[in-house]
Amino acid sequence: MKNILIVLLLSVSYLQGQITEDFFLNYSVEKVEENDQNEYVATVRTLIRNGEVSDKEWVGNILPIYEKGVEKPDKLGRVNFVGMDEGNHMFQMVVPKNGMGEEVVKKGKGLIRYPIKITSNAEGSLVFEMARLGIGMYDVYGKKNLLKGIWAFDKTKISADEFYIPSLLEEIVFVAKAMREQMESPPVKEGRFKGKDLFTAMENSSYWDVLAFLVYIQLKPYKYQGTDWKVSEIYATWIDAGSPGSVELESKTIYEQVKNKMLNEWGFDAKRDFEMNFLRGVPEEILKEISSEFRSEVDGALEAGKTGQAHKYYLAAEKIARFMKDDEELAWAEYKHGQILAKDELLDLAIEAFIIAQEKFKGKKNNAGVLIVNNDLGNTYNTQQIKSSYKKAIKVLEDAIEISKNLPQNDKNIAPVIALLYRNLGDSYKGLKNYKKALGIYRKGISFTQVKSNMGLKRKAVLEMSISEVYGAMGDSSQQKEYENKSVATYLEYEKKMKSIKGL
Repeated sequence: MKNILIVLLLSVSYLQGQITEDFFLNYSVEKVEENDQNEYVATVRTLIRNGEVSDKEWVGNILPIYEKGVEKPDKLGRVNFVGMDEGNHMFQMVVPKNGMGEEVVKKGKGLIRYPIKITSNAEGSLVFEMARLGIGMYDVYGKKNLLKGIWAFDKTKISADEFYIPSLLEEIVFVAKAMREQMESPPVKEGRFKGKDLFTAMENSSYWDVLAFLVYIQLKPYKYQGTDWKVSEIYATWIDAGSPGSVELESKTIYEQVKNKMLNEWGFDAKRDFEMNFLRGVPEEILKEISSEFRSEVDGALEAGKTGQAHKYYLAAEKIARFMKDDEELAWAEYKHGQILAKDELLDLAIEAFIIAQEKFKGKKNNAGVLIVNNDLGNTYNTQQIKSSYKKAIKVLEDAIEISKNLPQNDKNIAPVIALLYRNLGDSYKGLKNYKKALGIYRKGISFTQVKSNMGLKRKAVLEMSISEVYGAMGDSSQQKEYENKSVATYLEYEKKMKSIKGL
């Protein structure tokens, strides 16, 4: 499990610059001669294609095959680049007689391990590891290398896994659909796809399934090295064997990768619709948890006055909601969008966003959602300071208050929200200069701040200051001062409690 998680975490790093790695290469001996230093000199062809690796890097020592974790044994010999022939690299292999190198030459073909210096941003990814280990991934015709270019991968806004895995997945789905027309699809008897037929399992596979498939191969490379596999065939075999390793893709790993990627710009490196491919197969509970976290981050950014950052989190939450086709998630995302627009004083656009959220919540019969949105919508109408807007605010806020009557009004989390509704409704009447009505509403709001909660104290301080302002507008300086002092005292009590919680 530890190895799997290490590989997965490495797969999201985008390394740059020149690197030297041990590569496992298919070779075939074309000609063997002997020199006067008691060595074999073999002309060897490799399956590295022209343009994949710079010619000048093909000078150095040949190493024997070894398993990971085992100390590297002595070199077998050395190689020198000779030239290209029919698109393949040709090099001269020089090995001493009566040694392990002699076995390589006499065998005539197989795998050798050779350190190559390359420039690639793909190091650490699973697809790079396939290429390094000499495991080919080809289309169903065995002609198209689906990992072509991995040796010189230069993308920076997307990892090699994120770039190549969608192509592997596209090939798997294409073959499954084609095969369904030619033969009956056998049932899958175990594993993640148990109960489905094979071709349906292939068609329903996701980015994360292919990722798990590559993890499994990478951990058992000796079974697959030295062969150019048709990815659809080997993937089908993996499913038929019970998709081993797929359950080991821990939720935490998927959570972190999805969260980080949804906050990044994809740029032109990403394939079309890659975001949707990336999200497909992620458990719904993980998507909802990530979306909820993004919405909380919007709140933090708005509190800090960073609307640009808040917008980035909103967009990430909105993308997830659209992928899920979940109107409730979309409603929460649009609600956050409205708050961001209101903070930027784009009031008409904020109102549009709040109304979209309101309608979606109504469609899902989520009364609590409607109440919360109406509160912000009413406050935004008030901010326009127009008579017609004050009247619109009164309508949506009174609707919210009516909804609140069916909620547990003494709940320490709900009561402060209801108090805020009354504060905003009082502001509407104050804007219309109906001061007597405003005072009665503010006092009604204070009755919902008696619940023992810190937010209740804060709401009470705000309502007391609102009462003070109304008395000031009415010309009653005595009552204005009295409620102003009450508000300051209440707020100081709130601050004291908050400091004790934070341990200050």
